[in-house]
Amino acid sequence: MVPAIMTIALTLASAPIDLAARKAARRAMHLRTRAADEASTISFGSGTLGDIKDIKCDSTVCQITASTANTSGADAPATVALRLYFHGPTIVRWWAQLDGNFSDIGAAADVLVGHSPVALAPAVDKGNYVKVGPVVAPDDEPAVYARVYKSPCRLSLVVGDTVLMSEALPLSWNRHSMWQTSARDVAPSPTGLSKEWFFGGGMQNGRWSHRDTSITIAVDYNWARGGHPNSAPWYVSSAGFGVLRNTWAPGTYTFGAPVITSHNESSRFDAFIALSPRQSLKEVLGLYTSLTGAPFLPPLYALFLGDSDCYHNERHGNSTRTAIGVADLYVQHQMPHGWMLVNDGYGCGYGEGPVDFPQDLSDLTYVDLTYVYSELHKRGMYGGLWTSTGMPNIAAEVGVAGSRVCKTDVGWIGAGYKYAFDGVELCAGGIENHSDARRFIWTVEGWAGTHRNAVMWTGDDSGSFDYIEWQIPTFVGCGFSAQAHVSGDVDGIFGGSAETYVRDLQMKALTTTVMTMSGWAQNPDKQPWSYGEPYTSINRASLELKASMTPYLYTLSRIAYDTGVPPVRAMLLEFPTDEYLYASSTFTDFEYMAGPWLLVAPVFHPLTSPTATRRDIYLPGNASMTWHSFWDGSAYKGGTSLDAYDAPLATLPLFVRSGAIIPTWMPLMSFDAALHDPIILEIWPDGSSSFELYEDDGVTRAALPPQSAYARIPISVVAPDGYVAGTGKTGNVTISIGASVGSFTGQLTCAPKCPPSGGVQLLDGNGTVIDTLHACSSVAELEYLPSGWFHDRTLQPAAGGLLMVKTPQLDAVHAYKVVLSEGTRFPHLGTAPCAPSGSMPAQRFSWNASSGLLHDASGGCITIGEDDDPDSHTKAVEVKPCDGTMGAKQKWAQKKSGQLYSVSSGGNSCIDEDVGVHSIEMYSCHEESAAGNQAWQLPSGADPIGVITSVQSGFCWQVNP
Repeated sequence: MVPAIMTIALTLASAPIDLAARKAARRAMHLRTRAADEASTISFGSGTLGDIKDIKCDSTVCQITASTANTSGADAPATVALRLYFHGPTIVRWWAQLDGNFSDIGAAADVLVGHSPVALAPAVDKGNYVKVGPVVAPDDEPAVYARVYKSPCRLSLVVGDTVLMSEALPLSWNRHSMWQTSARDVAPSPTGLSKEWFFGGGMQNGRWSHRDTSITIAVDYNWARGGHPNSAPWYVSSAGFGVLRNTWAPGTYTFGAPVITSHNESSRFDAFIALSPRQSLKEVLGLYTSLTGAPFLPPLYALFLGDSDCYHNERHGNSTRTAIGVADLYVQHQMPHGWMLVNDGYGCGYGEGPVDFPQDLSDLTYVDLTYVYSELHKRGMYGGLWTSTGMPNIAAEVGVAGSRVCKTDVGWIGAGYKYAFDGVELCAGGIENHSDARRFIWTVEGWAGTHRNAVMWTGDDSGSFDYIEWQIPTFVGCGFSAQAHVSGDVDGIFGGSAETYVRDLQMKALTTTVMTMSGWAQNPDKQPWSYGEPYTSINRASLELKASMTPYLYTLSRIAYDTGVPPVRAMLLEFPTDEYLYASSTFTDFEYMAGPWLLVAPVFHPLTSPTATRRDIYLPGNASMTWHSFWDGSAYKGGTSLDAYDAPLATLPLFVRSGAIIPTWMPLMSFDAALHDPIILEIWPDGSSSFELYEDDGVTRAALPPQSAYARIPISVVAPDGYVAGTGKTGNVTISIGASVGSFTGQLTCAPKCPPSGGVQLLDGNGTVIDTLHACSSVAELEYLPSGWFHDRTLQPAAGGLLMVKTPQLDAVHAYKVVLSEGTRFPHLGTAPCAPSGSMPAQRFSWNASSGLLHDASGGCITIGEDDDPDSHTKAVEVKPCDGTMGAKQKWAQKKSGQLYSVSSGGNSCIDEDVGVHSIEMYSCHEESAAGNQAWQLPSGADPIGVITSVQSGFCWQVNP
């Protein structure tokens, strides 16, 4: 029997701060900023667009003059000038200036990175509207075109004959703002949705699905639930479009019927509307990032835990070198780690002694900072700096000392909007203009486009279960604005407890970026060992899980860079036809997809018993697909919910989608702890599936244009449908590892020592057999030999075990296949807790003492198997078709002690329960006086059908796939 799951290893603080005063200062700054914004706009009274008076379209723009209606105020204009552009085949710009002055380009110079206007086809007058579209090939219709209605002036955007987006009322304004009013539930859904759903707006704490609600696009300094610390003037619709407002002004979006989106600009309206002809939200995200830039590609060390504190204060002896000792503790505690901010605290500088900051380039503090960063690097960490006052010395801090991380504080960028955007751009330039490193920045008060520069985090929060709860929908919602890398401090910077620390770190283990912030809580140290055992070991396991997932998360980061689709995803991005996933609910708010394969359902309630449960887990999809527990392989059908999933403190509810191909590493302590060899492919075969592993040097900008020095390794798996679910499907499993495409400095030229599964052959790309791999008898033998395979049923027991395959070293420039062949698959017997009243068919058996036959519920016969038990190397017990030619191999007898022995053994070989792994195997019969784990209670009576129970353990026989 070949197991369902397989892995393939492929080698290829500072002084006390008055927090009340700090918050008051932030609030005053916000009010000043808002007042300045409102005062800077010229009032044009109030009104709406009226009828079109004139429309002229030239090669790239339609210029429209519209009358006004419903006006009030002596300064209300009689006419309004508008412009319509196409910025590509599926992006429309709709721009109105009440004063007719189109020199005010909003945020375009900073936020937009691409898409100049394209040529327009001749406009066509259709009577009550004018049809406008881009130039297309002869005889083709444009994918998207605009209908500019004449009376009153309104815009509709159409794909084919389907209206995706339509203004319900003309553009409107008053002395404070200008707004668009759009019809809701206009477009029919190709996926069968009954309603139109809305997402986006950047980071909206505790919220992600916005139908029938309002969100605010503004600076507010509220880091908790209900705040919007990194809002973005962008929203997306399930109808297949998104709207980017080209502005630095605050706004409010109300997704009722109709949808009203306003910004505090009383003289202009400027929107880029991106449409997907296939009505795909993933496509809309790609269009958004084509306008605002790709999410930044983090360096590899950014995917490991970051540590931050003020290591230059009285608590730490006014010595930045204290940070080296903390790095040593990460090593001693075997906690995976990646980077450190050594001066994170108000008034905190760096160096030796009480002087805070260097005065010039000759200052010895630069020498000291260089030494600290050098020592951190020896321990697998990069160093960086926090700032609340700007970055006046960034050239030397990066170019001389070697700083590679920057974190901005509201003390500097708190005014938000363009000021905050420019501050983050300054940090990005400071890193990249003085080193070959990639930008790695943390910030708050981000805006559209900040995603191309920085991790956006939720701000200064207190650790609690509520904090964990609202972060989950927050992170999911960020993905709809291409905020690919988001986070919150582990267990907050204030408050927290041992239990909330564990659960918060578990929640963030499958996200890309995560950081601890010490120095502010009553227990000031927030490192993962701070609470002692058992919490230290559990936190280590979470960080090891995260570290092992680095190749997968890094590949997802590149996918985000290329497409805008985030690593942390709403379930609906992978299952767009399931409308249940679009609405906010207790099932959808508190779980997320990590890429296409993993579903994470974090725990955000305290332990109430030794075996806590996680309630309300929804597994998307339909009954034809299967989810598996990442930890033991237990199978669950798609489209179902779990009301009480066991989640003791050490367990993160984590599920794998059947068909998954997940590249992993061994859990390295740091990104550069060893060559990333072998790569381990965790494969859950089910039908046909594929994944493309991404690799580059992990640190420099060489992977980005114009050099684009990276490699991709395509991986595909072909298996029988339902293979991983153990539904009895038979056939080969073929794992194809394509030739590496591309190259980079430091690339391994031998593509791995590879692990697959089965009776295993290694083939070249042409299908020629290179080697038949050796069947090993233990993990130790597999590790010792250069190649081979081993089936370990003690791992992932609920899915039939884990099959490990190790190939010899392979040349990365060629393609290879691993073929796992098998005969007919037969279920094995194991033991499990007895189901109530014998209600589980897999636990029902019949016993005929006269014939000696034992049958399962399907009518198969209990048989001595061909497979060996991996622990004892004795024969397993299987369910096979009843076959008279097998004779005594399918006949059993029972001793007075309750022992069941094989007739073929003459009473010397009995059915034995391995209580450690709940398996059943053949073993030499014990003395009857000490039957122990070989004693069984069989069904009796006239109709002997029922459960077979272990006298010793009380567990029942169960047929396992």
